Amino acid sequence: MFKKILAFIFAFSLIFTCAGCGTSDSSTAADDPVSGRYTEENISINEKPSVAGELFTLNNKTAFIDQQSMKLYTADDSAETFNASEMPQTSELGSKVAVCSVAGSPDGAYMLSYMDFSTDENDDNIYYAYISPDGKIKKLSFDLQWTMIDTFDFSDDGKIYACSYEGKIYEINTDDQTAKQLFSTNKEPTGFDVVSGYIIASDSNNIFFYNIADNQLMETPEVLKNFYKEQKLDSNGFMASEPACDFCKGPDNSIFIITKNGLYRYVIDGNQVEQLLDGMSYHIGSPAYTIRSVIAESENSFLVSYSEGSIMRYRYDPDASNKISSSLKIYSLIQNDTLDQTISEYIIYHPDVDIKYETGMEKDSGVTYEDAVKNLNTQICSDEAPDIIMLDGMDIDNYIDKNMLIDLNKYKDRIDPDGSLLENIAEHSQNDGLYTMPCKFKLPVIVARKENIEKINSFSDFAQMIEDKHKIIKDSAVAGFVTEEEVLDTGLDMNADKILNDKGIDADALHCMLDDCCRIYKSEHAAYSEGYVADYKASKEYNSSAVDSWGYEASGISIKLLTNNEKLACGTADGFRSSLNIITSLSDTDPDIEYRYGLTDSSSEFIPVCSFGICSAGNNTDQAVDFLKTAFSSSVQNIELYDGLPVNRESLDYFYSRNKNDAGVNFGVGDPSGDDGAYVKAKYMNDTEIDLFKNAVAKLDTPVYIDTMTRDVIISTGTKCLDGSISTDDAVKEINEKLSLKMQE
Repeated sequence: MFKKILAFIFAFSLIFTCAGCGTSDSSTAADDPVSGRYTEENISINEKPSVAGELFTLNNKTAFIDQQSMKLYTADDSAETFNASEMPQTSELGSKVAVCSVAGSPDGAYMLSYMDFSTDENDDNIYYAYISPDGKIKKLSFDLQWTMIDTFDFSDDGKIYACSYEGKIYEINTDDQTAKQLFSTNKEPTGFDVVSGYIIASDSNNIFFYNIADNQLMETPEVLKNFYKEQKLDSNGFMASEPACDFCKGPDNSIFIITKNGLYRYVIDGNQVEQLLDGMSYHIGSPAYTIRSVIAESENSFLVSYSEGSIMRYRYDPDASNKISSSLKIYSLIQNDTLDQTISEYIIYHPDVDIKYETGMEKDSGVTYEDAVKNLNTQICSDEAPDIIMLDGMDIDNYIDKNMLIDLNKYKDRIDPDGSLLENIAEHSQNDGLYTMPCKFKLPVIVARKENIEKINSFSDFAQMIEDKHKIIKDSAVAGFVTEEEVLDTGLDMNADKILNDKGIDADALHCMLDDCCRIYKSEHAAYSEGYVADYKASKEYNSSAVDSWGYEASGISIKLLTNNEKLACGTADGFRSSLNIITSLSDTDPDIEYRYGLTDSSSEFIPVCSFGICSAGNNTDQAVDFLKTAFSSSVQNIELYDGLPVNRESLDYFYSRNKNDAGVNFGVGDPSGDDGAYVKAKYMNDTEIDLFKNAVAKLDTPVYIDTMTRDVIISTGTKCLDGSISTDDAVKEINEKLSLKMQE
C-alpha cells in the first residue's frame, strides 16, 4: 500500500478552535511579530535503522526500537545522538522470526507480536511474547477469536494495552495470558496510545478517550470531534509501522497530536485545538516521510520518529524569522506525490516564501476536467495567475500556442546548475522552445518467456500472443487484464505516439489499437467469473495487490507479473523498488523470463510525469525558477515516490549503487486461483541490468503524452467497443466527433 498523501491548501499558523479560528501564544514573539518559529533538526543516529519505531522513555532517556533488526536505540546524555544496542535475542521464539510490532516500557520490558516461519513457510499466524526487564522471554497465547493485535503500548505504571487491526482495544495480562476488551473504534484504527491516564484511539472519523482509572469510555469533546473530521485521515492498514496519527503527553493536563497536517496541542476538557506546526512547512507533511510517533521533550521541543529511519527535533526559536518576503502560487490538475515532496522541501529551505497550492480536481470535489481548465484559464487571464503549473493531463500545446508558458531555455543554468539532468528526457523541446520539464518519467516494458518475447515487436503482436495462449489456456488469464479500462490504458501508453499527431487523431492507428484492445479483452475476460470482475472493480486491491512485508504495493506491470503464471505482461515501469526491481529479479527464480524496454529493440518512447511549466502571467518568476531547481535536485529525485523514474543522473547513480548494499525486499501476492500465491525477492539491478537500462534510456527521444480530455474520451468510448456495444468503426467515428466538439468548446 502506497503512502496516502493528503493534498491541501498550504496556510501558515492555522489554529483550530470550536469557533473555527484563534490565536497562538507560543508561535509569535511578543515584541516582534515577524520573529519566532519552530526549527527542524535531523538528529544523529550512530547506526542507520531500517525503521524508527515508537518513541518511549527508558530509564529517563528517549528510546525507540527498530523492529526489523530488533535493536534498541537510546538517546545519549545530551539528547543529540541515538546509539544502537542489542536487545534480548528472539531466537528462542524460532529460527525464522519476523517481528510485526514491538513496544517498550520505562523499566525495560517489551511486548511484541511476530510471525514464525521456522516450520512452515506459509504460516501466516501471529504470535505474541513478553520480554521482562531482566531479559527473560515468555511466549503468550490469547483467546482473541481470530483477531490479530497490531499495536501495543505501556502505561506509566507498566500495564500493557493493545489495539487490533479491527480497532478493538484490550488490556493485556501476561501472567494469566488474557486480553480483556475495553472498547472498540468504529472502523480500522488510525492511531493508538496510552497517555496521561487515558487510552486514546482513533479511526478515520472519530477520536476516543478511555479513562483508565474510571474504566470507562468518555464522551469526546465536540471541539476534538470537529478537529479530527477536518484531518481526513485514513487507516494505513499496517498501523504498527505507519499510524496516521500519534499522541503524547504534554504539560498541564495537555496532549499533543501529530498528523501529516501538523502538530497540535489540546488541553483535556479544553475548548480549542491549537496548531503548533504546519505539516507542509516541515518533513512532517512530506510524502517521503511517514510519521511513526511524537514525544515531548518540553512544552516547545518535540522529537518525531519516521518509519523510514529518521528522528527529527522540532524546537521553538523565538529569534528565528518567520517574515514572509514573497509568495508562490502553484497549480496542478490533480495531486502528485513528487509535487507534494518538492513543495515540502522548498518550504523547509525557503521559509520566507508563502506557498499557495491549488489542485483543480481535488478528490471527491465533483469538479470536472472542463470546469477545472476553465477556472485555471480565468485565473491566468486575471491577476491571480499561478506562477507554476504542473501540466500533467492538460493540453500543453494549447498553453504554448497561446504564449501562456515561459521558454525555460534562458533559465536552464539555474534550474540545472550541475548539468546533471537527462537532456533527452528533462529537456525535450516543444515548438522550438523549452516550455515544460518533466521531473520523472515512466518507461514502457514488455515481459515474456524467451520463446515468446522475440515474437512480440508491436502491440498487435502482443494481442496475438494473448490470443494464441488462450487457445491452450482457457481457465485463467495470461496477462492479468481484468477491466476494459486497464486494457485501453495500456494500449494508449504503448500507441499514443502513433495515434496522436499535429493534425489530431490518426484514425487508422486508433482503429488498429482498438482492434488489438478488443482482442486482448475478449481473450482475458473469458477467464474471469462475473463475481471476480465485480469485486475487482469495487476494490482494485482484490486478489491482485502485491505487497512487501511492510505493506508497500508493487506497482503497474509488476502486479500483473505476480498474478499470472505465464509471466506475459505489457505496461510501464514507474520506479525501482516495487517495479523495475521485480521485473529484473524474476529471472533469478525463473531463468526462462526476459524483458525488453519498449515494444521493439529500437523503441524511443517514454511517458513524462510531473511536467512543470512557469506561467508567463505569474508574478514571481524568480521564485518559480528556484522551485524548479528544487524539483530537479538530487535531494528530491533521490526519494522514490513510486510515480516515476528520476531524470537526474546523480539520482540514477544513487539507485544503481543500491545493488551493492541492499539485500532486496520480498514481494508476495495471493493468487486469484486460491493457490499459495507468488513471491519474488526484488533486488536492485546488477551491473549487466544497469547497462541495459542505461542503453534504453539513452535512446529515449519520443515523449508519449495524452491530455486528460482525450484519454477520457478514448477510454469511455473504447469501453463500449470492448464490451461489444458498438463496432470499432463506430467507436473511431464517435471519438473523432467528441474530440472535435470539445476542441470547438
